[in-house]
Parts: sequence; structure tokens; C-alpha cells
Amino acid sequence: MLKLQKTATGPEWADLMGARFCFAPLTRAMARRARVAAAKAVEPQRGKISDVEFGEALGDAYSEELIVAGLVDWEGVGDAEGKPLACTEESKRLLVADPACFDRLDAHYVLPFALRVAEGNASRASPNGTGAGARRARATAGSSAKPRAKTGAKAAPTASTPAKRPKAKKPGRSSRGAKPS
Repeated sequence: MLKLQKTATGPEWADLMGARFCFAPLTRAMARRARVAAAKAVEPQRGKISDVEFGEALGDAYSEELIVAGLVDWEGVGDAEGKPLACTEESKRLLVADPACFDRLDAHYVLPFALRVAEGNASRASPNGTGAGARRARATAGSSAKPRAKTGAKAAPTASTPAKRPKAKKPGRSSRGAKPS
């Protein structure tokens, strides 16, 4: 079932990794721009890495672009000396360059969006049970089938039968049946 959700009307704060992050609601336009930027970023790798690795790189680049675009503010994020960092393009790129930070931000911000998008893009198995409008079939037949008159070929044996031995050929005769001269 497709589950519709109200679109967030404004940024939302999230407490992650001992800091606070403010994310703008994800929009179709943001997703479109992220897809284009991700494709440009990983295109030079096409043919140099396997298709699986290329797909992974494309997915990571897409997530990175969405995080950078959607992250509008933060509190409690500092540089190596502990000085607070402003939420700039450069500092956002530094944040997502850390694999642990990237994974947490991706799981919180991008993954729920990607799952909602994927929900409508794939064929799924039918749900268990029947729909409300489906007709119920009878559990068993009302009467047994009537036997037909026996006509045609006789039934094949069901038990194994011994193989018949071929007849031995008489010596001095060719296989074509010509007489020796």
C-alpha cells in the first residue's frame, strides 16, 4: 500500500552523534539536482570500476549531494581544535567525508526518502489474502466427475517390464538381406 505523508513545511532539527542538525524538507527539485550532480561526479569512473562499484559510488554521491543541500544549520560541530564550525558548503563536505558521519546522516535524512520513492517504483508481490471485491471460490466440488466410456488405446503398464531381447541374426547374411554369391 502506498502511504501518503504530509510534506514537512519547514526545517526539522535532529540530535545525532552528540550534535544537532537542521535539515530542510527533501523536495523533488532537490532530488533532481542531486541526481544530476551525482552523475557528473562519478561519470569519470565509468568503465574503470565494476558496475556494482559504479552503482555504489553513484548512490553515495547522490546521498552526499542531498545531505549537503538539505543541511541548513547545526549546533555542536567543531573543527579538530574544538572551535565551532559554521555550516558552510566546505564544512558540510568535510562532515560527509567522514564515513561514520556520512552513514548516520544518510540513514537519518536520505534513506527514509529513498525508501518512500522506491515503494512506488518496484513491482511487489500481491498482498496475502483476497481483496474485498474478490469472489470466494467453493472449497470443494459439488459432485464427483462422471466416468467416461472406455475408448481408444489401452492403459500403459504402471509396473516396470523386462526389456525384450533382440533376435539374433543368422550368420552369412548381410544387413540388407542380399544373398551371398
